[in-house]
Amino acid sequence: NNESFKFGAAYLDADTGNCVVTASAKLNPIDSSTRVAGADVLLDNISEMISTKKILNTGKTFLIDKQDLTILAIDDKKVLNTKFDSNNENVLISEIAKSIDLNKEEIYEVKTSEGYYSVALDSINNTPWQIVSYVSQDEILGALNNLRQLLLTIFVIAMIILIVLIERVVHHIIKPVKTLNETIEKITQGDFTVEIDVKGNDEIASVGKSMKTFIATMRDMISQVKDMSMRLENQSINSKNIASELYDSAQTQSTSMSELNLTVEELARAVGEVAENASSLSEF
Repeated sequence: NNESFKFGAAYLDADTGNCVVTASAKLNPIDSSTRVAGADVLLDNISEMISTKKILNTGKTFLIDKQDLTILAIDDKKVLNTKFDSNNENVLISEIAKSIDLNKEEIYEVKTSEGYYSVALDSINNTPWQIVSYVSQDEILGALNNLRQLLLTIFVIAMIILIVLIERVVHHIIKPVKTLNETIEKITQGDFTVEIDVKGNDEIASVGKSMKTFIATMRDMISQVKDMSMRLENQSINSKNIASELYDSAQTQSTSMSELNLTVEELARAVGEVAENASSLSEF
């Protein structure tokens, strides 16, 4: 009839002492007779496989029969074939039995005297069996804490690298711009004695080179103006001296002319007197 095997309740075999479950299925009828096939299935292999299954370091699994809540496979022989309920002698299993619903396959959080446990349920197809797995949340969170510590370490290292990069950017970009700005402020105040230290080949270095060339050009112009001013000053002094000499010479010539005029006047008077004396002598 292609029907699946049906499993009965597990029990301990009287001869072997092993956990056994009866499996039966309806066969195709022959001669209008109904036939049933049945067999006892030893759970040793299943029990060994489940009882040795480990989840991390503290996690374990066990197998129960939902029909009569018998524990079919577990690593603790004392608990094997006992009932999965709140009266179980194993405190952890008792707390798990009180906190979960076997009809809802989800992850449960179970509180015990030893801490919190995460419990998961998983049914085995075509059987009334269910696998119960549990693991300490401290261990799960321990792994998460290790991951968080790793991420925190990576974050701190990344921040240190970022700070170093920012410091380098400030040193190579912002600091030269600030220095260049201070130099320009001094130039606007007429101070062309400032020096610009140019490093690199970027745009800021190019501006610095241009400013350095500008300062050198202005220094040359100022030097030329200064030299020309000094020459004009010297020429002015020379012109002043020549004018002074010309003035003194003119004063001397003026004095000489005055004296010459006096001499001419005296000669005229003397000639007059001689003429008068001559006239007087001719009358005698």
